[in-house]
Amino acid sequence: MKLFTKAVLDSFVRQGDTSEMEMSESKVLCKLYDCAGGSTWYLVEYDPETNRGFGLCVLNGDYQMAELGYVCVSELQRVLGWRLERDRYFKVRSLEEVYNDIKAGKHV
Repeated sequence: MKLFTKAVLDSFVRQGDTSEMEMSESKVLCKLYDCAGGSTWYLVEYDPETNRGFGLCVLNGDYQMAELGYVCVSELQRVLGWRLERDRYFKVRSLEEVYNDIKAGKHV
């Protein structure tokens, strides 16, 4: 499966730079996850030229340590290989909603 379809890439372009947005304004447009592990990346930005995304990272399923940051998607692909997938059923929501649900221990 392709990690980013044209529709997903177009949604990142439409949203643009989120650095000046409130968490309630920026939308999580894509959820990547390690299907054989517990790590998940909720992306609000992605630059195909640098292959770098920005969003909420939950490593090893530790929701209490979730943090915002940059991630190099090509590195994830290199390290995780076939285990890295995009959640095709993820519904676009605000970063604030996703963050609050994760901190509350809810499955997102």
